[in-house]
Amino acid sequence: MNRQEPEIEKGTGTVMQDLREQSWRDGLWLGCCYIVQALALLLYRFGIISTLLFVAGFVAVPVVIYKVGTRYRDLTKGGYARYLEVTSYLSWTYLASLMVAFLAYFVAFSLLLKDATFIGMMEESLNLLQEMTKDIDGYQEALSQLRGLTPLRIAWTVVFNMIVQGLLYIYIVSIFIKRNRPNGGEQM
Repeated sequence: MNRQEPEIEKGTGTVMQDLREQSWRDGLWLGCCYIVQALALLLYRFGIISTLLFVAGFVAVPVVIYKVGTRYRDLTKGGYARYLEVTSYLSWTYLASLMVAFLAYFVAFSLLLKDATFIGMMEESLNLLQEMTKDIDGYQEALSQLRGLTPLRIAWTVVFNMIVQGLLYIYIVSIFIKRNRPNGGEQM
């Protein structure tokens, strides 16, 4: 049996280089969903518009992952891809999107933590939470640590949360994207 080479759009480099470039490009598109979410945080004063923008960015993530995965399967793998191939490609794509997400959230939280209105709202919330938990040991120390958060620590926390969320998305979406060959045989 002849080995069938995957069809790559560019064709100028090796297959691995082209896949890497394609995965980074797709990761940038996926990262745009996170930019929308970070932008929604900056527009917190606009109420429902901010909420709708954040929800749109949140819902777009699995949709974009699905679209990227099906495009990879159809264009690169000739319409058939195993589960691990799809999962591997989407993982690299998601890694690229996390870099964009980190930068977007770092900038957003840097700007938010300079906003006097936002800081006032957070201080008011922390004071209320402190009143509610004054009888519980350990919470006072945790609340005092919240006051010292930096944009860098908040952005890292958000990105680590996104890693777990992304892995769930990737593993679930890959089940729907994979497509075995009709004869059940593996591609040689």
